[in-house]
Amino acid sequence: MCTVYEEIHRIGIIPVAKLDKPEEDSVPVAGALLEGGIPLIEVTFRADGAPTAIRKMKQEVPNFTVGAGTVLTVEQAEEAIEAGAEFIVSPGLDPAIVECCERKGVPVVPGCATASDCQAAYNMGLRIVKFFPANIAGGLPALRALHTPFSKLQFIPTGGITLDNLEEFSACPFVFACGGTFLLSEELIRSHDWTEITRRSRQAVELVLKGRRYG
Repeated sequence: MCTVYEEIHRIGIIPVAKLDKPEEDSVPVAGALLEGGIPLIEVTFRADGAPTAIRKMKQEVPNFTVGAGTVLTVEQAEEAIEAGAEFIVSPGLDPAIVECCERKGVPVVPGCATASDCQAAYNMGLRIVKFFPANIAGGLPALRALHTPFSKLQFIPTGGITLDNLEEFSACPFVFACGGTFLLSEELIRSHDWTEITRRSRQAVELVLKGRRYG
């Protein structure tokens, strides 16, 4: 069976969604992603209904991997895992959150933007980290610079990833996957434009494959 990390890498994209109306939008959002070839999502805790959204997707959408993002505290990590989250993503590196997830056997991807962050994550035994905020932290040049001393780390750049630069990021062998809201903007969710979400998802899958093929 494919592990969560393997599934994330296989797809190459972690769509991030802020679901303010989880009872109404969770299942249609998941369905639109699935139809576009992306069987996973990161539900951000920037919305109070995140645990409800996670639980609803896990109960009602088969063959769909659901993670929690913007996890800032151990309490949020525990709440997300209790709701059914299969991976945890945080914007920064918090040893307590990492320890909590490892204790519960749930993959965790903390945010790292500096060499100090990367070294701390490496010494915790982590090998996959989120590069955030990717655009402000220096984009691909910064990633390449960080990868030189931390060659055993794989990165998930998030923040500033778009359909315009997804192929370029995906072409880098040390980019594990790319994350962001570029497939699931609040406007698309609010307007229930599931067709556009599916269209963007299909385009993103093609861009990842193209980047990896020629990278």
